[in-house]
Amino acid sequence: MYDFDILVSTKRGFRAEEHGILVRDGTVYLRVVGGNSKYTVMTATAGEDSGGPKPCRDKARLISAAIHLCSEYNIAPHFSKDSSSREFVNLFEITVTDDGEDDIAHLKKMCADFLAIFDAIGTQGNEGRSSDLVELYDAMAPDDSGDDVYLADGVWLSKNGLISDRGR
Repeated sequence: MYDFDILVSTKRGFRAEEHGILVRDGTVYLRVVGGNSKYTVMTATAGEDSGGPKPCRDKARLISAAIHLCSEYNIAPHFSKDSSSREFVNLFEITVTDDGEDDIAHLKKMCADFLAIFDAIGTQGNEGRSSDLVELYDAMAPDDSGDDVYLADGVWLSKNGLISDRGR
């Protein structure tokens, strides 16, 4: 039904009771981290240690898709850094109840929506989605200078809603 897998992560040094990765075609896009039925879904900053799936290399597109998913679900994205100071986006949290079937289905739907947005950005650029990013820019801009706003991981947002990856 879905063109991705959520696999158990083999990443060493990650402090979480449970840790999964969303993988499609050998690329890690998202991490699902938590325990005791509470999980956080975030963009992946690195692949697996054992030569497994590699991280998504298009950070601007990854972060843009994360922001758009949050906008579509009316969730505020949270930017953070991992233990190696690589920036990532916490997209949402999910609590899995005892039976958990509906919760897992909802998680998979949101992950599928994320990948659909990611794919659409790849084929259309920011067209059709830039109005959400203009609103985000307006909310994040410290003044009226029109200068680009830093998001995360070398990714910047311009006043007209375009995202660019300037590296780190």
